[in-house]
Amino acid sequence: MKHLSKDEIKKLATLSALKLDEQEIELLSGQIGAILEYATQISQVNTTGLSPVRLTNQNIFRADVALQQPSEVLLAQAPKRRDQYFVVPQILEQNKQ
Repeated sequence: MKHLSKDEIKKLATLSALKLDEQEIELLSGQIGAILEYATQISQVNTTGLSPVRLTNQNIFRADVALQQPSEVLLAQAPKRRDQYFVVPQILEQNKQ
């Protein structure tokens, strides 16, 4: 099985902005080696005489249908509400001038 060296793993970690300890480097070396070995096996499969797969862009999702519900039924499910509105956490800061 092909294993990446510790230096190669460290270089990949640096390029990926990951901080890895020695144990993680050892673990990744084996895991990446297994992936590379599997990719090698796949590349050796004889595909002579097989036609390429033709993919079509087709929506396989259900139609989006709006459900008519009284607002009180929906608001009753909200963790927080104020009058006829849902209360959600603020995610944007307001400009304080």
